[in-house]
Amino acid sequence: MKTRGKILLFALLSLWACANVVNAQEWKFGIKGGLNVSTITGLNDLMETAEMGSFSTSSKASCHLGVVAQCDFGGFFIQPELLYSSLGVKGNLSGESDALALDYIQLPVYAGYKFPIGESAKFLLAAGPYLACGVVGDFDIEGENFFKRFDAGIGIMAGVEVTKNAQISVGYDFGLLDIVNINGWKTAKDLYGLSTIANRNLKVSFAYFF
Repeated sequence: MKTRGKILLFALLSLWACANVVNAQEWKFGIKGGLNVSTITGLNDLMETAEMGSFSTSSKASCHLGVVAQCDFGGFFIQPELLYSSLGVKGNLSGESDALALDYIQLPVYAGYKFPIGESAKFLLAAGPYLACGVVGDFDIEGENFFKRFDAGIGIMAGVEVTKNAQISVGYDFGLLDIVNINGWKTAKDLYGLSTIANRNLKVSFAYFF
């Protein structure tokens, strides 16, 4: 089974697990937002190998915002989210600086455990798959569909939950799919024998549950 199929199956199984506990457990819902610090691995190598000019990248700061749900059962928890997340990278092409923006609607589904650290606080660790669909940004370059709009990967998260309402967390998303596709190439990775050209994102988030 290809990587995309495995991720999709994992996400569907996670959602199925959510549905099976919804009647037996209490769900809470809220909003979530915060800072993104994103980059695209392998992009420098692609530009140099394809002889598109001298190119260097650095991380791009942006944000994410959306809704979140959570269900607790015996210390374990499931936390699906629906976020508008702005990713991309800062680049310097032949001395000219610019920012590449790739904005996605992202669906992560975390599963994890909470460790009590006081009367009203808990430390949490979680991981899970995400699916994402590109909606706005620099997906098309000079009339060509340079970046694919579908992305998927694995996210990890650690944080603190204060009382039952507030959650502060740090997470990291590992994109598992090559997101570049030019002029009908299967992937730029396959064409040039490069490492995967994929999204990476460090995020700091605050969530509030009602």
